[in-house]
Amino acid sequence: MVRGARVEDGAARVEIALTVAGCPAAARIESDVRSATLSVPGVSSADIVVGVMDATERGRLTEMLRAGRPARSMPFGPDSLTRVIAVTSGKGGVGKSTLTALLATTLAARGLRVGLIDADVHGFSIPGILGLLGPDGAPPQPTRIDDLMLPRSRTG
Repeated sequence: MVRGARVEDGAARVEIALTVAGCPAAARIESDVRSATLSVPGVSSADIVVGVMDATERGRLTEMLRAGRPARSMPFGPDSLTRVIAVTSGKGGVGKSTLTALLATTLAARGLRVGLIDADVHGFSIPGILGLLGPDGAPPQPTRIDDLMLPRSRTG
């Protein structure tokens, strides 16, 4: 996402490219880049220039994030180690989301790679349970790059 960086007489200029216009994490990314830049010895000021990736740049980023995996594949085939656990109930307020969050964090703590989808038709609560809230206290929107969605992470 870094297009360029230079420092002259203690003044740093860093150019970054967001994945999409209106990126929900834009303010956080700019703030993080500014903080990281100002932490470099000898840098006294930071000018952060924020742009948006073009289709070619997004394509390169997507390929890097996919790490050689095909663009679309069925992850639940007979040779896959992927397992799906659905937590459901016909009644509301019985602790489905809490149980799901605890199950996911326990599996992750045991070293498994875990993904969690909150598909509650009345609204999602998992981001709040896991503490994945934005600066305004609302759950942040996921970052989307073309047909690839980058999930928020609580435990890595």
